[in-house]
Amino acid sequence: MKTLSCSSRKKNRRHKNEMISLEIMREEEQDSEDAVIQKIILQPKSIMLWSDKTLNLFYERCKDDIVYLDATGSIVRKGKGQTAPFYVYEMVVRHPSKGSSPVPVATYLTNDHTTTSVSYFLGSFVTDLRRLHGRKVNKRPAMLICDGSIVLLQSLSYNFCGLSLQELLCKYYDIVTGQGQEDSIGLPILHRCLSHVMKNAKDLCRKHASQHYHLAMHVFGLMTRATTLKAMDEVVISAAMVFSSSHSGKNVEKHFQNLQRLLLKAGHSGIDDTNIVEQDFVNDVGPTPFQHHFEEVIQRAELEKDGDTNVYFSPTFIPTLLKYFLPQAALWSGLLLGDLGRHGTGPVYDRLTKRFKRTARKPTQNYTKDNKTQGIMEKSQWDLKKIRFQRRRLTRLDDFVYTYKITLNALLREYSDSMKRKKKTHRVDLERWKQRHQKRRGVYVSPLTKPFVFKRQKKKTTQKNSTGVSTSDKSHAPSQKPTDKVTSQAQTDMTGHHEEDTKGSQVIQSPVDAPSQLKELWKRSDTEVVVSVVPSQIRGNSFLIHHSELRTLRPHQWLTGEVIECLLHHISNELHLGSTIYILNHYTAGVILFGKREQIRRNTLSKINFDRYQAIVSFVNIQNSHWKLLYINAAERSVYLVDPAHSSTELTDSDHAAKRLCEYFKLRRTCHSKTDWVDIKFKGGVLQHPVQQDGNSCGVLVIMMANAVMEAFPKIPNIAFGTTKTEMVHQRKHYALQLLKASVFDIDNNCAMCSTTKPPGPGPSFTDWIQCDRCSRWFHAQCLQMDTAQLQNVQTADWNCCLCQK
Repeated sequence: MKTLSCSSRKKNRRHKNEMISLEIMREEEQDSEDAVIQKIILQPKSIMLWSDKTLNLFYERCKDDIVYLDATGSIVRKGKGQTAPFYVYEMVVRHPSKGSSPVPVATYLTNDHTTTSVSYFLGSFVTDLRRLHGRKVNKRPAMLICDGSIVLLQSLSYNFCGLSLQELLCKYYDIVTGQGQEDSIGLPILHRCLSHVMKNAKDLCRKHASQHYHLAMHVFGLMTRATTLKAMDEVVISAAMVFSSSHSGKNVEKHFQNLQRLLLKAGHSGIDDTNIVEQDFVNDVGPTPFQHHFEEVIQRAELEKDGDTNVYFSPTFIPTLLKYFLPQAALWSGLLLGDLGRHGTGPVYDRLTKRFKRTARKPTQNYTKDNKTQGIMEKSQWDLKKIRFQRRRLTRLDDFVYTYKITLNALLREYSDSMKRKKKTHRVDLERWKQRHQKRRGVYVSPLTKPFVFKRQKKKTTQKNSTGVSTSDKSHAPSQKPTDKVTSQAQTDMTGHHEEDTKGSQVIQSPVDAPSQLKELWKRSDTEVVVSVVPSQIRGNSFLIHHSELRTLRPHQWLTGEVIECLLHHISNELHLGSTIYILNHYTAGVILFGKREQIRRNTLSKINFDRYQAIVSFVNIQNSHWKLLYINAAERSVYLVDPAHSSTELTDSDHAAKRLCEYFKLRRTCHSKTDWVDIKFKGGVLQHPVQQDGNSCGVLVIMMANAVMEAFPKIPNIAFGTTKTEMVHQRKHYALQLLKASVFDIDNNCAMCSTTKPPGPGPSFTDWIQCDRCSRWFHAQCLQMDTAQLQNVQTADWNCCLCQK
């Protein structure tokens, strides 16, 4: 089928050279009302596509409807020697018929992703629009929505508002502060897609308020729904008090309760952001009036500096919010949505109110009033990739144009037919598929189902309860559990958000105690008690290191794959290489190199985009008795399968690994249409390295070599270290201490057997807890398989866990 499809595309090409072919196509359609090729740019390669029909459609729809601009890739492959991929920038309007595909009015295919390039595209479009409809088109778009990249925001501002983005924000500030002038009435509203904004917010909250991620996300959701500057100020000042006060007092609790009150009365909204690529939040606009305003608001917050420690203290959250988000608050909040006459009085605001009421009565209008996402951009990009281009990856621009013309004409005919029907429906399709039961999407812009509980600093007591087990009342909060030896506790806190599962901030032991702790742990017989929880390279995931696994780091023991992989992730995080080097799971690596095709198909990692990384580090198991390092450098197209022991076949093994890797990426393309790294022709290589001198330290050498590779990246490492038995003993202890020191396991709130606050599997709303009288670890009775009789037996005696009994 691929051969037939390729042959069909070749027949439709006018010339072997794609640029000459495009020129011929433009000459053929000249003077036709269906002509779509407007400009052909040789360097960088770009084409602009629209027709008189789409210009008329834009002019007709943009006055009473929202215009959307977004970009997507993965349709046209980048050519040889090109560094930037091709992106398709498409401006679309909503189809008036419910459920129909959005209609593109202008398309720009280019590999130049700068403000100048996109501005040239929009400027050319506006010029042709003026040619048909005059200069009034400058004030025609009612609202413009894009994904939020600075390039798109600045380009839209220049070409449709006639102002720089900074100047436009000044105009918007005048409107929301009651100082709007006559020239502000006809300004289009520039807005960011809420789904993309919340993606950026997730990155903000994970980095700067990780211990209270859910609360921070809900607070940000409150800001997106603020419709007046006064409402936004209230949220900002309360958030500043809660997150920036180093100590907890009456004011912190007062503002916490205020945030909760606002959250409980918030309006519903649905978001689906699974198909949106996460972007780093940036602010290249410069200082804006909103930034100055919120700086003054935050300075008015009287931060608490005395009293107990504030558990919500996140010193970088509010400053980062102020630097990257609040300067552009009008572009992502509800400040400019709905009736703008609410912001002031006078003739200007009366006209804004009349304009809104007049437009609101029209059945075709599509103004968003409450910052709900309508998914038009996501639907448009999905249709472009999956329907119009049928998941194909093209190699030539003329192939793109040929398919584009066919699908565009079909969409325009569908639109024309829908307008001829007697019963026209202009309802906005709010996407019913979003209303299905999905994994808590949109929760941060919806009302709370259960309130947050204000938490105070936990005060540890040295006195132990000799009664063993007692039963708490249902009103007890989780923070009260560690102070007494309590065994009955609610499975989840009242928030419904497990903020303190494996992501807790309290380390199990301080670094000072780590050597003595390690000595004690190594003395004990193997148990499955969790002794360390180490964050992985993937956000939200962690490695659980059990006592038995930690003991494999003792001298003359064979390391388990979990310990090696955990240490590789830890090294990657320490060197800040999480977005550069991908740590591949060792089981998946083994399947790629040695597995059968059926096994490989089940491990294709369809959700991973390897184009985001420059290298892969992993390791593989050889015949269940030996570990080898796997290092893949995409820039150098090299694969290294490094044997810690002396091997004369290392180059041959690396060549075989390179061949298998190429086959693996081709299989990903076949199964999932994934083209990342598929065009790279990998070759085997050899790294010079020290040789293993004993029969059980291959895992230690794999970690040391991986460490050297990551420290030297992107250069070829000079691997040099000692491999004597004494050196191996030292390295084993060093890595064991690293695991203990890097742990984020909260010993006071999580079970030491399952590492979470809630026992695995379904169960009642209450669960029994028991605390070890020797090590003070807490356990779920369910995890220990203890029944009521056994719990009653330890009420009058000390109880030691399985780790302390041995």
